[in-house]
Amino acid sequence: MVINLGKGELDDGHIKDITLRHTVIKEQATKQTLCRDYRNLSDKKKNDPAVDVRLLKWADSSITLRAYIWTDTQEDGFLLRTDLFYAVKKEFETHKIEIPFPHRTIVYKQNEPKKEE
Repeated sequence: MVINLGKGELDDGHIKDITLRHTVIKEQATKQTLCRDYRNLSDKKKNDPAVDVRLLKWADSSITLRAYIWTDTQEDGFLLRTDLFYAVKKEFETHKIEIPFPHRTIVYKQNEPKKEE
């Protein structure tokens, strides 16, 4: 089962310190009691991670990270996801990592002549 952060992913608008963000997500996911390590002996010998975090895409003002996490059931996946959001947000705050929100600038123009139709 793949657990995605956010609506599919976690969009992170601040590109700097991507390694720290990656590490925080992986560490917090691994700490979750519902996270399951389904790696076989060969995977463990190769040091393949129990939780994999991938950079999926570059968006207009963010990057998209996705964590691949195993759970026993879909219900556990949902619970893990909600707990993980909280844990990652808390850890981001500890490291002063900001989760950006889109900003829009609206310019009101006054005294423009009314357009004739």
